[in-house]
Amino acid sequence: MFANKPVPLLSFTTKASYSQFSTAIFHPFFSSLRANPSLFQTKQAHAHIIISGLAGNASLMGHLLTILALSPSTPFDYSQSIYQTITNPNVFASNNMIRVQLHGHVVKLGFGEDVYVRNALIHLYSSCCKVESSKKVFDESPYNRDVITWNAMLAGFARDGRVDVVESMFDEMPERDVISWNTMIMAYVHNGKLEEGLECFRRMRGIGLIPNEATLVTSRLLFDKMPQRDISTWNVMICGMASHGRGKEAIALFERFLNEGIRPVNVTFIGVLNACSRAGLVKEGKRYFKLMTDNYGIEPEMEHYGCMVDLLGRAGLVSEAIEMIENKVVSPNPVLWATLLCACRIHGLIELGENIGNKLIELDPSYDGHYVQLANIYAKSRKWDEVIRVRRLMAERNTIKLQVGA
Repeated sequence: MFANKPVPLLSFTTKASYSQFSTAIFHPFFSSLRANPSLFQTKQAHAHIIISGLAGNASLMGHLLTILALSPSTPFDYSQSIYQTITNPNVFASNNMIRVQLHGHVVKLGFGEDVYVRNALIHLYSSCCKVESSKKVFDESPYNRDVITWNAMLAGFARDGRVDVVESMFDEMPERDVISWNTMIMAYVHNGKLEEGLECFRRMRGIGLIPNEATLVTSRLLFDKMPQRDISTWNVMICGMASHGRGKEAIALFERFLNEGIRPVNVTFIGVLNACSRAGLVKEGKRYFKLMTDNYGIEPEMEHYGCMVDLLGRAGLVSEAIEMIENKVVSPNPVLWATLLCACRIHGLIELGENIGNKLIELDPSYDGHYVQLANIYAKSRKWDEVIRVRRLMAERNTIKLQVGA
């Protein structure tokens, strides 16, 4: 009942004489005031504390300072006088005094509605385990929030172990970023909800959001604690490791996957081959590609060929990659040739790069990236006339730029 309406302190004191007071009698009143700060009732509580002989109690006075920090109209001199009555102020009381100063100055200087300042205040209270204070600041400006505001509140409730509130707020968020997802996953982990955490990770990848390193570490903790894992769970972890350049870990996970007798599918091998490519493991990549076709009868798709071409190209084995494209790929995708063109430029294969560049321009004459790559190859070999020719051709054909994320 204390959450909605302040309770007069006298309703507690009439049942006990001042001599019978203990610190416990004030806690319900403090809970009420934290939800609805009132300077008048805070002063009333202060008066009763003095009369009861508990004015030197650092914990009680610290709670008073917390409430004063939530009431911007509180005179700083009054807060300071309370702080000075504490004989040996502890960290709790000192931190609350700092918050009183900071929050009060923010309001007086007119920055109370600034979203960046409010975000900092929410983070400040949450970091000090004062999540209800954070929520009060959050609720004061329902139309002045950004994703950072929401993330700060999610982190506060997650730190407080209130995963149900984190779930509710996460669902209400108008937009989410990687930090939002990571906070939700961490809340599940710390509360032992492993299945929910991994499902959150799956959803994150499902919407095309690349998880950050912290999310991946958290998800691996979830994965290792799970008593049972399905094929989807394994694929999520293998592909996640690969996309973050942790190729050797992804491959070790895949070997463990095989040892448990699970049959890999098409997506599993995309993750494994991508891991080999990023880690420069040519021998292993070739072996897994052969394993996929010979042992499991999986017909390679464009994504598998793309991983292999990238793997061979990074290793400088461009001729071998060309042979694979020409002999095995029915309808080569321009992306495969573009991958090789980039490899030619990196490894200084000028003549081969020239041939691939011209082939790409034939396949996809409207994309300017192919012209730029070919011009760069000519520039590397100091063929300036050819650079000018390619640039002119590019202008004549009115090529387009591929948008980032397209």
